[in-house]
Amino acid sequence: MVLVYSSGIFTPTEQNLCETEEGRKLVKSARRELRSLSRRAAEGSVATAVGCDILRSFWDLDIRSGEQIEVYLASRPLSPVR
Repeated sequence: MVLVYSSGIFTPTEQNLCETEEGRKLVKSARRELRSLSRRAAEGSVATAVGCDILRSFWDLDIRSGEQIEVYLASRPLSPVR
């Protein structure tokens, strides 16, 4: 499994939108759609970096903190990297 944590992910426009509940919903929806469109490319990049196939990936976003986590399930056990 590969975990990717990111913070400070919002553009200035997204930061402004996140000041309201409606804006937060819009940003989360847009980010979810972008993730669905780019998922295969992200999985390919991670597969290249770790040297094995990626079986599936999952993603979530904390809209209030501007943090996201991505989880990639590898086709074989990987050595831990710290």
